[in-house]
Amino acid sequence: MESNDICNSPIISNLLQSFIYAANDSDDRRDIINYYIGVNNKQDTHQWLGTWHLSYSGPSLTQKQKQQKTIRKCEQNLTKVSEPVVEMPVFDESIDQFVAQNMETLQQKPFSLFTVCVSYDGNSVHFVSYVYERDAKKLASFDPGVEVYHHGQKTIVPCIRMAFHKAGLISKQRQQQLKQQDYEYDLGRCTDFTFCGKNWGIQYNGNHASNHPMDAFCQSWTLFFLIRTLYSEQEYSFVNKWCKISPNQREFLIIIYFIIPSLNHFENFRNHYIQLAKELTQDDNLTFSDILDMLYNYATNCHMSECKIPGSQKISCPRKRKQGQVPALGNLSQQSANKYVQQIIKLLQQK
Repeated sequence: MESNDICNSPIISNLLQSFIYAANDSDDRRDIINYYIGVNNKQDTHQWLGTWHLSYSGPSLTQKQKQQKTIRKCEQNLTKVSEPVVEMPVFDESIDQFVAQNMETLQQKPFSLFTVCVSYDGNSVHFVSYVYERDAKKLASFDPGVEVYHHGQKTIVPCIRMAFHKAGLISKQRQQQLKQQDYEYDLGRCTDFTFCGKNWGIQYNGNHASNHPMDAFCQSWTLFFLIRTLYSEQEYSFVNKWCKISPNQREFLIIIYFIIPSLNHFENFRNHYIQLAKELTQDDNLTFSDILDMLYNYATNCHMSECKIPGSQKISCPRKRKQGQVPALGNLSQQSANKYVQQIIKLLQQK
């Protein structure tokens, strides 16, 4: 398919949606994170504790609730653990009890990595990443959807942090700092990037004309974050570097530096993805080579039109992607993930 055709093709939407579905799978997420723990020789210090699924049964958040700057109190009666987690031996619907009864597992190693997914408003979901530091009694969260997917800050973050606090897993000082919006460990809000009067999260893409100025890759961003932490020794300043990337470039970042490498390297994940892609595109003849070509052409050649915020003539949200700045991918399937991620880190550390 020609570059000009791919930009407006519904096939791309289906290919990206297929990745979103595949990245939801708990087994695939486990395989990916455990691989990178092994690559970094951190089996003795780090453990993957799965994806914890929560269900929120309350009413949809009001506009006023969405606009509130403070993290609200966890509504335990409306938010439950919805299914067992393979990595956690005890299951309980109560978030507090789920954490308290799995304290021994949470403290087995110095660092525990996990993600939390909340289901709400029918079939909507959002993911947040966590790194628990046992010895320092600190819990770092990364919410990629600040200001665009509100259940991250309004449901997941308060419920998980409160459960850890009640179980004595984080210090009183850390809990007090949380109340004061502790951006050092409540990560994801781009505090040095203000647009339209807000500090947005990584998933913000500036496309206000669609009334949905965000991508749908929370599953991918949360895994990408955890992989990146394995190379940074619990130092999270790389998130600020992500924040400095123009919103219209962030989709490019996640496609080129996470989606394509993951599909290349993890065979089971790739097979799962191809099956989903064939179903969504209704093309049984679709090959992996075709998929890579289309994704790469889309990420490097497609221009997104300039968008203006509805009702505003003063602020524009540029969505035009520059060409000629994407390195050749080469034969990624022959590269080790360790070498590739080191290249990613070097790129992201550049000013």
